[in-house]
Amino acid sequence: MNLSLHITQGFVSVAEMICQCTSPVPANRKDCPACGRDCGFPNVRLASSQDEVDALAVRVRQAYVSASARNCTIQLDDFGQSVDHAHAVIARSLKVVDDLAHSDRNHYTSFQAQVHSGSRDPEDNEWDKVRTSYESALYPNFQEKIIFACLTLSGDGISGYGPFSVVLRDEMIAHRASLFEENPHNFIERHQILMNKPIPAGYRAAWDTKSALAKAKLHSAVTTDMLIATEN
Repeated sequence: MNLSLHITQGFVSVAEMICQCTSPVPANRKDCPACGRDCGFPNVRLASSQDEVDALAVRVRQAYVSASARNCTIQLDDFGQSVDHAHAVIARSLKVVDDLAHSDRNHYTSFQAQVHSGSRDPEDNEWDKVRTSYESALYPNFQEKIIFACLTLSGDGISGYGPFSVVLRDEMIAHRASLFEENPHNFIERHQILMNKPIPAGYRAAWDTKSALAKAKLHSAVTTDMLIATEN
C-alpha cells in the first residue's frame, strides 16, 4: 500500500493557529508560547485543516466516480474498511530492533535528529543528499521531529530500510500520527514540485481518516474480482 506515515516526537508544520488564550501559536510549536497550553500535534492539525480535508474529499469523490464506472464501488468500500485496520510499521536492522526490545531506556529517534546530534552520518547516496530538502518542504523548521513509518495491511515494512519490521501499537501513535500520499522524495519528484512552492493540499490525512487517503490513491487498482478482508 505504501502510504507514508509520519509520527511526531514533538510536532509538525501547520498554518499559525490561535490558542484558547487568544495568543497566536507558531507553526512549529505544539504548545502555546504564551500560556503553555497543549495545542495538539501540528502534523495532525495540518492534516485535519479545512483545506486538506476539502481537497482530499474531492479526490475521494473522484475515486468513487471511477469505481462506479468500473462497477467496483463495493470493492472500494471493502478496501477502505480494511485500511481502517491497518497498522504503522518501521523496518530496521536487527541491531536497531534488538536495542529497542531489550531496554525501555533506548528510544527510536528520527533520521534528522540523529544527524543533528552527531550519532549518525548521512549515507553517500541520492536519497540522503536531498532528504533534508524534501522533509523541510513538508515540515519547515522542525523536520527533525518527524519519524517516518509506513502503513501496512500485511505487517511488513519497506525492506529497503531493514529486514526486520516493528509494528507500532495504535494506541501509542494514533493521536500524533498523520499520513502522506507516499514517500515525500518520490512525491515531489513525481509532481515536479519546486522546493520554494507549497505542497498541494489533499495528500495528507489524520490517522482516523487514513482510509480516505488510501482510497483516493489506490482506487484505480481496485477491481470487481478482488477479495478484500475487512477485519483484523
